[in-house]
Amino acid sequence: MLAKASGANTIEQAYTAVEFAIDALGDKHSMFAPACLVKES
Repeated sequence: MLAKASGANTIEQAYTAVEFAIDALGDKHSMFAPACLVKES
């Protein structure tokens, strides 16, 4: 999993690795929402 983020220089560049790690959990209830999709309240 760390290899997927090894070239990341920004948080956004690490999103693929984060999504991969969450998918690897296989729990079907964890999710990742990138900052661009989350509105501040």
